[in-house]
Amino acid sequence: MEKDAVTVSVPIEDLEDLVQKITDPNTGVSIKDRSWLLKTYKECFIGKELVDWFIANNYAATREEAVDFGNKLMEYYVFAHVTRDHKFKDESLYYRIDPDWKSKVEVPESWGRFIGNIGESGKASLQPSLRPTSDDMHEALLDLEVTPHDKHNIKLLDNVHPSEWKNPTNTKYNMVVIGAGAAGLVTAASCAGLGAKTAIIERHLMGGDCLNYGCVPSKALLRAASAVGDARNAVKEFGLTLANGEAPEFKVDFGAVMERMRRLRADISKHDSARRFQYELGVDVFIGTAKFVGSDSVEVTSADGTKQVLKFSHATIAAGARPAVPPIPGIDAVPYYTNETIFNLTELPKRVVVVGSGAVGCELSQAFARFGSQVTLCSRSDSILSREDAEAVAVIEKSFEKDGVTLLKKVEYVNARKSKKDPNVTILTIMVAENGQKAIKKLKADVLLLCTGRIPNVKNLGLESAGIKFTEKDGVVVDEHLQTTNSSVYACGDVCSQFKFTHMADAMARMVVRNALFLGRAKVSDLLIPWSTYTMPEIAHVGPFERDLEAQGVKTSTFKVEFKAVDRAILDDDTEGFVKVWVKEGTDQVLAATVVNPKAGDLISELTVVIQNKIGLATLATVIHPYPTQADAIRRLGDMFNKTRLTTFAKIFLRKLAQR
Repeated sequence: MEKDAVTVSVPIEDLEDLVQKITDPNTGVSIKDRSWLLKTYKECFIGKELVDWFIANNYAATREEAVDFGNKLMEYYVFAHVTRDHKFKDESLYYRIDPDWKSKVEVPESWGRFIGNIGESGKASLQPSLRPTSDDMHEALLDLEVTPHDKHNIKLLDNVHPSEWKNPTNTKYNMVVIGAGAAGLVTAASCAGLGAKTAIIERHLMGGDCLNYGCVPSKALLRAASAVGDARNAVKEFGLTLANGEAPEFKVDFGAVMERMRRLRADISKHDSARRFQYELGVDVFIGTAKFVGSDSVEVTSADGTKQVLKFSHATIAAGARPAVPPIPGIDAVPYYTNETIFNLTELPKRVVVVGSGAVGCELSQAFARFGSQVTLCSRSDSILSREDAEAVAVIEKSFEKDGVTLLKKVEYVNARKSKKDPNVTILTIMVAENGQKAIKKLKADVLLLCTGRIPNVKNLGLESAGIKFTEKDGVVVDEHLQTTNSSVYACGDVCSQFKFTHMADAMARMVVRNALFLGRAKVSDLLIPWSTYTMPEIAHVGPFERDLEAQGVKTSTFKVEFKAVDRAILDDDTEGFVKVWVKEGTDQVLAATVVNPKAGDLISELTVVIQNKIGLATLATVIHPYPTQADAIRRLGDMFNKTRLTTFAKIFLRKLAQR
């Protein structure tokens, strides 16, 4: 069950009175020790009996109402399932009153009480100003780098970095997790769910990169950008007009786009909240900085300087990564954005210059172009998305051209400086090839966005004190089992992986739990890792690339179905793109696949299942796909393979057989 920080909607005295009545030995429900599967649960009651009690005492008219009322009390932490596995149900399940429930429903201190209105009423800016707060709280807010401070971001911060969180007092744990991003949260929740005494330490925002400035906010923006593209295409392709017959003119309300993102991000943040992990999942949450002070101990320093030393049997480093800043002369003297700050914008910048043509740079370039910014995307190589299939990249580049993104390739960066006329404008000087010669260009940017990769967070963790090897470039050194050079310490996620994806962090975290707690020997090299870049159309891939297979001496055959030949794609006006697979020569064994399609990230999953389970193309041809769907392109790959199996003799024989 998922809950926000609880604000009690009834007087606390009424709840106290209700709890007294429920627990009254004469008139309340039966509370006693109960056993199930050879285990005894102290002082608990049965859910079905409490439902009866609610109805008998006029707290509910029906059993459904009683269940709803019971779940509301669970949201107030009045009671919980004995193993925290169930909501309140009208069943013979065991529940227990929480003796500390009153302390958990006290309204927590909110960042909102320290925050005034945002700038002047009705006035928009790239970075909204703040009303002065107390010095300490103002500094803390600035350190969190989450603006504007509207109700959505206040809700976010109250969930992922509560303003006056009190760290637990326990000091001994089976598992201590450093970092509360995707990898850390999965590790902590899984360990606690299996009964291990678990602590998690986060210095910044719970939810990490994915929730706060990665997957969640970026995909909210990309959905809005996709809607803009669909609306414009609807005028040309689908006959959308106004009542007077004129084609509508669309204007993007960028402020509304960003507010939607902040609202959705805040709503999702409850899943990663400090209160949920501590009070519902049973993880001790520490807000503060972590540092190893020995081979089996971590020191936690809270914001007020208080230090606590936690002893552990096992620890997991899941400290994530941070944006890399390229060594462009003058870059530190100009304002620039990374993925950690770009989602703070409230006003659409006129000119955006993006440095870096990987997934993040490409996704945001296209989005801002669709919103109406003049976007220039700079790539040091001769291609964007340089690791992807060249044919797939060509489709994306064509889409970028259609959306008005200016692509500059083989760029050399000369320097960056502030404009003399307007210090809010950055001048990025580059050298680029034109007509066979190098030419100097000066790019003006209202927003300079750096998307040049990520650096593992390994500094100031005290790794040396724990005997853990690392490099600043590649992060924590781990073996195939994600074990560090300290046998009691594991690592997972961006801090140690070249594949910096949330789904990879999740998979690695699950592997750490198996290997650390159950002496497992699962290997990270056995993982099959698909990924998707959410441009429009998307590009997704799984398995090695063709060049990698060639380098390994593996001979392959290629099968490709273009979406312009797929009925549903034609009807949807999504004919740009294809699905392509590489099979081992002479067999139907699929080794790798690439999909270019508006839903490539969804379509790649079927091909991942095919590779993971060694399902051949011949078998894939026998799988019935609903018609008409774009996924039918995948089935057609099997048909294409089966046609190659027909020799000349077989064709003649089958023709004769059919003519009988």
